[in-house]
Amino acid sequence: MKTVNIKALLWIAPVAGIISAFINASLFGLYNTMGLKLNALLGPGGEAIGYPAVMISSFLPSLIGAAFLALLGNLVRNPWRLFTIIATGVLLLSFGNPLMINGIRFSQIVALNSLHCVVGIVLLLMAHRFAKH
Repeated sequence: MKTVNIKALLWIAPVAGIISAFINASLFGLYNTMGLKLNALLGPGGEAIGYPAVMISSFLPSLIGAAFLALLGNLVRNPWRLFTIIATGVLLLSFGNPLMINGIRFSQIVALNSLHCVVGIVLLLMAHRFAKH
């Protein structure tokens, strides 16, 4: 049985958040140069998002995910398996969010969902590499 190194999570969470934020900011810039106007679900037709929104919404889920992993590490016998299953489920559910924006194109859906994937993948990889003992 693998346990969670909570002390390691204290530095993994912000580092994963920063890495995710910069990768997503880079992807966001790439998508902008490709002519994709990315919207977030802030109103009926969505609202254009910018770099601060992309970076904050990349950083915060890493902190929340790491806190959830720490909680699972204290409550359940096999936290890694359960965390991976729940994180994958949350990621899959987040794929539906762009579908609620009126008039969104398929390319925009793919672009927004790629930003969601970055956060989950970076946190899972870093946590599995550095916080598992």
